[in-house]
Amino acid sequence: MIRLEQITEKTFYKVLRLKPLPEQENYIAPNVYSLAEAWLYQDKARPFVIMNDETPVGFIMLEWQEAEKECSIWRFMIDKNYQKNGFGKQAILQVLDMIKSTNKFDIITLSCVETNEVAMKFYKSLGFKETNIKDEDEIILEMKIN
Repeated sequence: MIRLEQITEKTFYKVLRLKPLPEQENYIAPNVYSLAEAWLYQDKARPFVIMNDETPVGFIMLEWQEAEKECSIWRFMIDKNYQKNGFGKQAILQVLDMIKSTNKFDIITLSCVETNEVAMKFYKSLGFKETNIKDEDEIILEMKIN
């Protein structure tokens, strides 16, 4: 069963060993980089390990911006050995429910490399819409919370 857990001493090194497929490496920062950012931006970074029962299968980090009423999915990856099992969709749906349940945000955003057609299709299937905003080679997508 998929669940999100805060990263602890027990899961830290396991998260560092999670890797995307080689052809996906240009689409996401390494987890070690993301965890360093989480330490730097402790006031707004919310990193989680995605667990399938007792096995770490992915990583997700949120950017919690209550003052702006915006929460961003800052990083998201499923390890190459666990892709195509529905774990990513289950994890994202849990994240969306968690964000919405706080009643602190009006919008959820994320960015996606424009050429990452698989991810773009996935995010759009969940209800994210493209904006006209770009961040270098990434397109910003958003989901408004009603």
